[in-house]
Amino acid sequence: MQEKLMRPRKTMITGLLVITAIGIGSALWLQKDKPNLKLQADFPLMGLLKTSAEAFTQVEAPWQFSFPRDHSAHPHYQTESWYFTGSLDSKQGKRFGFQLSFFRVGLKPPKTAHRPSLWDTREVYRGHFSLTDINQSHFQVSERFSRSALKLSGSSLYPPKIWLENWYFQALEGENSNSFHLQATAHNMRIDLTLHNLKPPFLSGQDPAKQRSTFYAYQLPRLRAQGKVQINQNTYPVEGLAWLDHAWGAIPIPTGPVVWDRFLLQLEDGRDLLGFRLRRRDGSGVPINSGFLIDQNGKIQILDRDNFTIEVLNYWQSPSSKINYPSRWQLRVPDQGLDLSLIPYVNNQELNLTLRYWGGIVKATGKDYGETVEGQGYIELIGYDP
Repeated sequence: MQEKLMRPRKTMITGLLVITAIGIGSALWLQKDKPNLKLQADFPLMGLLKTSAEAFTQVEAPWQFSFPRDHSAHPHYQTESWYFTGSLDSKQGKRFGFQLSFFRVGLKPPKTAHRPSLWDTREVYRGHFSLTDINQSHFQVSERFSRSALKLSGSSLYPPKIWLENWYFQALEGENSNSFHLQATAHNMRIDLTLHNLKPPFLSGQDPAKQRSTFYAYQLPRLRAQGKVQINQNTYPVEGLAWLDHAWGAIPIPTGPVVWDRFLLQLEDGRDLLGFRLRRRDGSGVPINSGFLIDQNGKIQILDRDNFTIEVLNYWQSPSSKINYPSRWQLRVPDQGLDLSLIPYVNNQELNLTLRYWGGIVKATGKDYGETVEGQGYIELIGYDP
């Protein structure tokens, strides 16, 4: 029944998936380099909404971030995304990667009068949940949509919480205002995790006028994860690291024949790397590399084409879509002495959802000024589906 109710909005939802698949970090970079962009408010799919983006609050004044309040929804802005990824290990020797994402689209501003219907809604939520069982080389993914009517999906401010049916995350009370409880169940897989922040938030949109920003965003690049993973009837106590990015406002969308890759890497020495690579699908032109290197204390170094290189060394063809995706990379940050080789733990981590793309957990190994360095992370490959 929900699928039938949501079908008129499906094309609009596809646009939202494109927005969010870019990820906050990519959007931060796109604002600076502007390859070929349309703002979300001008995106043709938004014409399906009864209310234009201008009816929602626009990003103009500096944002005063406040946690845990800002972990919840910002319904006066039309679109919003929350994106968790992580790597988990069990004492039994099992290793997993997970993604849990929530996307919100405002159909009409919060003060709009309700229609006399229990199904009347101001918002639509979409989410996806994936789990990679590295030991078994097995990848599963689930996607769902729901309107916020009848509390099928939605948000609360106290405590900050986002839910989509029985998937949810909730900010925890206590001294660490950037801690969370995550839970999701689909098919034969389930995660139940507690996340505690280990670094200061990476903020964007504090001064939109100076940054030419059309959205507010923050990232928590290093969260300590503990909890349980269940596959079939087997339950595994796990611990590891996770990453959260959260954005709201009008996020720029790359258009045209381009592909973009996003790298979220967590190194064992405590550093985190957020990298992007944008290029033309036909291989012409020079790829644009950019990103951020975050040290153990949260200090940020901006990476650009002059001090950051990404080289594709191999490709993998999806047996279902026949798309060729990069499957091995060499990342270098010369002025930091960093030289990393990235390889997927499992090649087939293609998400055949409303938007098809590759997104999966990878292993990082290499050198830091000649010393061995290792880590793990997530890579997303968007736009390879012609």
